[in-house]
Amino acid sequence: MRSLTSLPVVDLTIDKVHMLAAFEPDENEHMRRSGLDVGAVTSTALLHGLWLLPADVPVPVDEVPDHKRHRLEQARHFVDVADACFERLYSPPGAVRAVAFVGTRLSRSLQQAARFTPIVQRFAVSDGPMRLSTSATRNAQQRGVGLVEHVDGTPRVLLAPRPPKRGVPAVYRWWMAELAYSNWLYESAQPVS
Repeated sequence: MRSLTSLPVVDLTIDKVHMLAAFEPDENEHMRRSGLDVGAVTSTALLHGLWLLPADVPVPVDEVPDHKRHRLEQARHFVDVADACFERLYSPPGAVRAVAFVGTRLSRSLQQAARFTPIVQRFAVSDGPMRLSTSATRNAQQRGVGLVEHVDGTPRVLLAPRPPKRGVPAVYRWWMAELAYSNWLYESAQPVS
């Protein structure tokens, strides 16, 4: 998948479904976190609390729900507390730009890709030569899923995916980026043999 997006690729599992994710790290946020020795934020409760705080806008502490206030007070690397206000320091560590579902059965990979949120490019990848039926091609086109054949280590795009739907930003994008960042950190730290 790296050859399709030119981005680092990490393994990702969301809702017990395995996929490959093209992750675009934010170098500035990565350097900031590295300097503080802070990794990924995978707590959805904390991410929802951070979501309540607009970037660069102090929010009075008493305007934050009690159940979020304690979490935010404990997240000193991501929230500053000054003058009885919270100010968000958090930025996502990057973004997931595409996902690929790989398998020997095109129908299963296509189904998984079609069910995944269209906020990223989605690919169904055949691990081996792909025999495309007219209905599979039509299904992929209608759902905006790209089809890739992976043979002898070389991917070949048979159908390009639809561009992602940007929509309204949500905590889900942050959470997905944090999961990918966690795996990117882990894979980047592994010695090359």
